[in-house]
Amino acid sequence: GKMPKWEALNSELTENAKNILAYLQTGDEAKLDAYLSRVGKAKDSPEAKGFETLRREISRFPADYKESPSKKLTKEQFESYAKMEALEKQVTAWEKTKEKIKKMLWWDEWLKAYRS
Repeated sequence: GKMPKWEALNSELTENAKNILAYLQTGDEAKLDAYLSRVGKAKDSPEAKGFETLRREISRFPADYKESPSKKLTKEQFESYAKMEALEKQVTAWEKTKEKIKKMLWWDEWLKAYRS
């Protein structure tokens, strides 16, 4: 069911990664702005400039790069791809953890009901 405390934690743990990932993948400036606002950085900060540079690099990837990134991308492009992959893993790792927590909570509730 609904788990408001976990959803709040979910937001806290993944919101920055989701915003940067969306910006890198689609160029959504609002997502970059949301990230910068959350971390207290200015649009002209070195961190923001770094993400803008990374976004430009990613936007130049060949259209079919996902089929075989290690073969379709240059060494430099592959390094940028690896950064994007790390963000994707960060977002999905919490989703998997949350599913495990839900299963453990279900088991705990069942055990309490069984013992009473």
